[in-house]
Amino acid sequence: MPRVLDDFFNNSPYGYVNLSSAGNIQKANVTFLDWLGYTRKELLSFGLFRNIIKESNLESFDRHFRQILNGATTNNLEIALLTKKGSDLDIYLSGKIVSIPGEEMNIRITIVDVTEKNLIQKALESKTKEILFQNEIMRKDLILAARI
Repeated sequence: MPRVLDDFFNNSPYGYVNLSSAGNIQKANVTFLDWLGYTRKELLSFGLFRNIIKESNLESFDRHFRQILNGATTNNLEIALLTKKGSDLDIYLSGKIVSIPGEEMNIRITIVDVTEKNLIQKALESKTKEILFQNEIMRKDLILAARI
């Protein structure tokens, strides 16, 4: 792979993973490895990509993976992966078949880290609940004050 393309692949702001038709990890870029905290050798030792998926997300991944094998494209499937430290990495996963005729089927997975987005969303939801609660208290206080 020419140096420019290699740099583009490995240092992209997105994770890239190539899978076999059986779901075995064949290749991953440096960005993805850094997010998970694994070396390339460690990641490849997991074999199946599903082995790094949070258990509660396996059914959804398996359903989408079957669709990919049948020629569909999956876009922005939100699942969590398990990092080497045991924490969740929330991601959007997109995937499709990218194969040359006559060669083994290759599935390309593109991954976007949405962990920070999810943390911000949870904080926003919490703050919204707090504001709605305070709003309700003020509404009741106004009703009481109006009666005086």
